[in-house]
Amino acid sequence: GDDGPVDGDLDEIFRGISDGLGDDIREDEEVERYLQYENRSPKIIAVVNKDNDAYRLEAVAGDNGEVLDDYPLPDVSKLEINRSTGVAVDEYHNKYEIEWE
Repeated sequence: GDDGPVDGDLDEIFRGISDGLGDDIREDEEVERYLQYENRSPKIIAVVNKDNDAYRLEAVAGDNGEVLDDYPLPDVSKLEINRSTGVAVDEYHNKYEIEWE
Protein backbone atom coordinates (compact mmCIF):
# COMPACT_ATOMS: atom_id res chain seq x y z
CA GLY A 1 0.00 0.00 0.00
CA ASP A 2 0.78 3.62 -0.34
CA ASP A 3 2.04 5.19 2.89
CA GLY A 4 1.62 8.71 1.56
CA PRO A 5 -0.71 11.36 2.93
CA VAL A 6 -4.33 10.37 3.43
CA ASP A 7 -7.16 12.54 2.17
CA GLY A 8 -9.71 13.22 4.87
CA ASP A 9 -11.03 15.83 7.19
CA LEU A 10 -9.54 16.45 10.62
CA ASP A 11 -12.23 14.40 12.38
CA GLU A 12 -11.32 11.33 10.30
CA ILE A 13 -7.63 11.84 10.98
CA PHE A 14 -8.15 12.18 14.74
CA ARG A 15 -10.47 9.16 14.74
CA GLY A 16 -7.72 7.16 13.06
CA ILE A 17 -5.17 8.30 15.62
CA SER A 18 -7.56 7.54 18.49
CA ASP A 19 -8.26 4.04 17.11
CA GLY A 20 -4.53 3.42 16.84
CA LEU A 21 -4.01 4.48 20.45
CA GLY A 22 -6.99 2.56 21.81
CA ASP A 23 -5.00 -0.21 23.49
CA ASP A 24 -2.53 2.25 24.99
CA ILE A 25 -5.39 4.26 26.50
CA ARG A 26 -6.86 1.12 28.09
CA GLU A 27 -3.43 0.21 29.48
CA ASP A 28 -3.13 3.71 30.92
CA GLU A 29 -6.48 3.26 32.68
CA GLU A 30 -5.26 -0.03 34.15
CA VAL A 31 -2.05 1.60 35.38
CA GLU A 32 -4.12 4.38 36.96
CA ARG A 33 -6.13 1.75 38.88
CA TYR A 34 -2.92 0.18 40.21
CA LEU A 35 -1.69 3.60 41.32
CA GLN A 36 -5.06 4.62 42.76
CA TYR A 37 -5.00 1.73 45.26
CA GLU A 38 -1.24 1.47 45.79
CA ASN A 39 -1.38 2.92 49.31
CA ARG A 40 -4.08 0.39 50.33
CA SER A 41 -1.83 -2.65 49.74
CA PRO A 42 -4.32 -4.45 47.49
CA LYS A 43 -4.17 -8.20 47.18
CA ILE A 44 -5.90 -10.67 44.92
CA ILE A 45 -7.76 -13.49 46.66
CA ALA A 46 -9.64 -16.54 45.40
CA VAL A 47 -13.25 -16.74 46.59
CA VAL A 48 -14.06 -20.45 46.40
CA ASN A 49 -17.36 -22.27 46.83
CA LYS A 50 -16.73 -24.92 49.49
CA ASP A 51 -19.23 -27.35 47.91
CA ASN A 52 -18.11 -27.41 44.26
CA ASP A 53 -14.78 -25.49 44.14
CA ALA A 54 -16.23 -22.89 41.74
CA TYR A 55 -14.09 -19.78 42.11
CA ARG A 56 -13.65 -16.16 41.22
CA LEU A 57 -10.80 -13.78 41.87
CA GLU A 58 -11.38 -10.59 43.82
CA ALA A 59 -9.16 -7.67 44.68
CA VAL A 60 -9.36 -6.56 48.29
CA ALA A 61 -7.73 -3.70 50.15
CA GLY A 62 -5.00 -4.94 52.44
CA ASP A 63 -5.81 -2.27 55.02
CA ASN A 64 -9.45 -3.25 55.67
CA GLY A 65 -10.50 -6.09 53.31
CA GLU A 66 -12.83 -3.87 51.26
CA VAL A 67 -13.53 -5.34 47.82
CA LEU A 68 -12.00 -3.18 45.07
CA ASP A 69 -14.41 -3.76 42.18
CA ASP A 70 -12.46 -1.76 39.60
CA TYR A 71 -8.97 -3.08 40.42
CA PRO A 72 -7.47 -5.03 37.49
CA LEU A 73 -7.59 -8.80 37.96
CA PRO A 74 -5.21 -11.29 36.38
CA ASP A 75 -6.47 -13.42 33.49
CA VAL A 76 -6.45 -16.93 34.95
CA SER A 77 -7.77 -20.00 33.15
CA LYS A 78 -7.55 -22.44 36.07
CA LEU A 79 -6.75 -22.60 39.76
CA GLU A 80 -5.49 -25.55 41.75
CA ILE A 81 -7.23 -25.35 45.11
CA ASN A 82 -5.48 -26.74 48.17
CA ARG A 83 -8.05 -27.15 50.94
CA SER A 84 -5.48 -28.03 53.61
CA THR A 85 -3.33 -24.91 53.12
CA GLY A 86 -6.13 -22.53 52.11
CA VAL A 87 -4.10 -21.43 49.09
CA ALA A 88 -4.96 -21.56 45.38
CA VAL A 89 -2.30 -21.57 42.66
CA ASP A 90 -2.81 -20.50 39.05
CA GLU A 91 -1.10 -21.79 35.90
CA TYR A 92 1.64 -19.16 36.34
CA HIS A 93 2.37 -20.37 39.91
CA ASN A 94 0.91 -17.23 41.51
CA LYS A 95 -0.60 -17.97 44.92
CA TYR A 96 -3.91 -16.62 46.18
CA GLU A 97 -5.30 -16.83 49.71
CA ILE A 98 -8.66 -18.59 49.67
CA GLU A 99 -11.82 -17.12 51.13
CA TRP A 100 -14.46 -19.87 51.37
CA GLU A 101 -18.12 -19.21 50.63
